[in-house]
Amino acid sequence: MNELRAQSVKEYLQSVNNLFITHDFAPPINFELKKAPPALFYENVKIWQNEPNRRTHLTPEFLSELLLRAKKDKASTGLVAAMADFTILGRYTGIRLSEYGQSTQQTAAHHTMPSGRKILKAFRRGDFVFKDKAGRTIADPITNIDLVESIVITWRVQKNRRNGQKIAWNRDRLNPDLCPILAALRIYSRSLRLGLTDDQPMGAYLERGKVRYLTGSKISALFKDIAKFIYPNITKKDLSQFSAHMIRVSAAVLLQVADKPEHFIKMRLRWESDTYRLYLRNTSIIAMKHLEANVAATLLESAYKLQDIGVTTPNVPAQVSIVEMGPYLVEGESNCI
Repeated sequence: MNELRAQSVKEYLQSVNNLFITHDFAPPINFELKKAPPALFYENVKIWQNEPNRRTHLTPEFLSELLLRAKKDKASTGLVAAMADFTILGRYTGIRLSEYGQSTQQTAAHHTMPSGRKILKAFRRGDFVFKDKAGRTIADPITNIDLVESIVITWRVQKNRRNGQKIAWNRDRLNPDLCPILAALRIYSRSLRLGLTDDQPMGAYLERGKVRYLTGSKISALFKDIAKFIYPNITKKDLSQFSAHMIRVSAAVLLQVADKPEHFIKMRLRWESDTYRLYLRNTSIIAMKHLEANVAATLLESAYKLQDIGVTTPNVPAQVSIVEMGPYLVEGESNCI
């Protein structure tokens, strides 16, 4: 079967428009309305064509090395410490680079509203509201860390145009090293220690005594350095997959391996279309689940065949667990998420 290409889809749709025009009817397909079903299908096919160039996700080895390097920063104001916190937070929130980083180290990007008013694109302190168990706002979260149980984050500017959206996240007291709330508290605290104002982005760090904003190039260089340390024989092509976008990919993968449904992934990670599917990966956990399903099916099939010929069989469990069999490496992964 030949692959359906975006250009072919567009030509088919244009042929439909031409047919209507020929018979003096208004063309039904407007390619400018990108969320209308025909145009949306075309846009999605274009995205799917770029699938081979997609970014990788965070493996346990990568994450462990990042956190290990961050702990060496005693002041926790450097680039690695800052990126460790945004990575931990991003594993839950699926943050995009524009929501915490900048194009340059000195300049903060702004979005111009239809009214002409300019608003900061990246998170500022006012976008992080910390709550206690009763849902009450904690005015001074840094001195009341033990009381913090959740955070409500405001996305003032979003790619999906749902500007001002608020989403809540809960504290993970079982896994403090990977808790998104504690990471958010460190981000909040760091911005205060760096002397940033309430109207400046919190995605900043200290470099040679000067405050700098996080940038895609700095993050990419850091992530590639970690990748080369963990995977000494990594190819240049595979190395190119390590970038800031890994964080959003990983957020989708974590929900994928947790068997969360489509609507859950789209709602929690702020997707309006089905392009979230491009972020799903054939991880080793997925491979194990696939094998588990096939083993269970094979056992059940064998049991039924034995019963058909009059052989009594013991009860076959509805689900066979093979987790004890160890990790199954897929697509060059070193481990599973």
